[in-house]
Amino acid sequence: MKSRVLWFSLIVIAILLWFATLSIRPLYEPDEGRYAEVAREMFVSGDWATPRLNGVKFFDKPPLQYWATAAAFAVFGVSEWSARLWSSLIGASAILVAGWSATALFGRRVGLTSTLVLAGSPLWILGSNLTTTDIGVAALLGNAILVYAVAARNADRRLYPLVWGLLGLAFLAKGLIAIVLPAATIVVYAVLTRQFGLFRRRDFWIWGLFACVLALPWIVTVSVRNPEFLNYFFVHEHLARFTSSVHARNKPAWFFAAVLVAGMLPWAGVIPATVWQRYRPARRSGTFDPRLFLLVWTLIVLVFFSVSRSKLPLYILPAFPPLAVLVGDAILRVRTRWVVVGCSLMVILGILIAGLQWIPELSDKVLRRGISDLRHFSFWSTLTIGALVVGGLVAGALALSGRRGIAVAVAALASIGSLQLGLVASMAFESLSIKPIGLAVKALRRADTELFNVGQIDRGLAFYSGMLPQVVVARDELDLGYSVEPQRWIDSYATFLPRWGEPGHKLAVMREATYAQLSPDLGPESLVVARRGTTVLLEKR
Repeated sequence: MKSRVLWFSLIVIAILLWFATLSIRPLYEPDEGRYAEVAREMFVSGDWATPRLNGVKFFDKPPLQYWATAAAFAVFGVSEWSARLWSSLIGASAILVAGWSATALFGRRVGLTSTLVLAGSPLWILGSNLTTTDIGVAALLGNAILVYAVAARNADRRLYPLVWGLLGLAFLAKGLIAIVLPAATIVVYAVLTRQFGLFRRRDFWIWGLFACVLALPWIVTVSVRNPEFLNYFFVHEHLARFTSSVHARNKPAWFFAAVLVAGMLPWAGVIPATVWQRYRPARRSGTFDPRLFLLVWTLIVLVFFSVSRSKLPLYILPAFPPLAVLVGDAILRVRTRWVVVGCSLMVILGILIAGLQWIPELSDKVLRRGISDLRHFSFWSTLTIGALVVGGLVAGALALSGRRGIAVAVAALASIGSLQLGLVASMAFESLSIKPIGLAVKALRRADTELFNVGQIDRGLAFYSGMLPQVVVARDELDLGYSVEPQRWIDSYATFLPRWGEPGHKLAVMREATYAQLSPDLGPESLVVARRGTTVLLEKR
């Protein structure tokens, strides 16, 4: 009875922590501001086919995240927490599927441990607390691979529609990787095991039509309405992004291996044992080997994104749900010292953060320059450090005493809690969000107000101000939109300045450096009415 009460209490605490900060953090630039605003414009306009940012066509990503967030806006209203609701729920869904699939494949104990492993992985927690498309495709793809592993292991044809449904939604979440990565995994697994019967299961492949039914209507609709879509989406946003550094996101080849380890920090000591354990030669028995299949998936994702010329940390998230099942399985079989290694790394991380905060020379160089509220940061970062150090020490002690299951639970809770506390601490960095400037615009706006975003694109400006700004000079990811709708863009300061001088109420958001450059030509009636970090808000009445 006591054990059940303890586990129930831990689950309740985990759920509360998971959703704890959705509503108290501002949207961070650029990703959260971008994806929340596209969804807001979709909700306001009623056009659910053509995504737009600042009123301009925006085809960088498929629409699933926008649809889900716009639906949340319709039900709960436009807010920061409703903008993050989809990410948080879809991230939680993968935790449940990881537990279910691990139970079906390896038993109840592995199921519970795998649930805790994914729930306590810092990168998964982070992705689930941000408005981003990466967590959606990661959860859907991870779920599809896990459901497929259960279906193949247990010869359960009833799961085939679910697999293909998840893949169809994954395409609507991020595009072609929903096809490329699973196909590569099946091929590599079949070659390794000589189980080529995977390619001959007609009753499985026929359900691919279900995925097409989910994905094709939007592709057809948006292509008919926007002839430029197909070339931009499939060539520029897939081929060019993968093969070139067009988005200036190139990193070393080892980047994602490091991100993977850091992203699963409490379990880092178990990852080598997970990868290098001896798998039974499935090709001799002819039976499906779920451990080998899930490992192949993990390695395919790691290699695919490592050879890509476009690298951001959250890209590696599709590897996490299947890897969490493998790690959850391995944790119960490896020596205790490897479990303790991860707990020790949590303590070490806490000490390193403390050094950054409390050693003046390091703090001044690394942290305090961009902090607007030092007291806020010091308080919440101290709590973050405490959660890491105390959680790591307690989990390590429990593991050494033979209570490995409770140790994993404590480490997972410490990971969730410390990351949420760290997110609250990050609110002290003034450059992360445009919210204060956006709210100032909203307070000043009048019926005749024109809003300009000069020399930059602040993605969340429209979300907080309720106005669509006209962008001056900058193009960034709106390059396609401005190419087909050039009237929505001001291409030079020489064109902007006469517009600014025309009669009427005008507001402009720009960096201080841009203001210093343009101020001699803006006129004496232009006043700085708000400032946040290096960003200023000008008003001309």
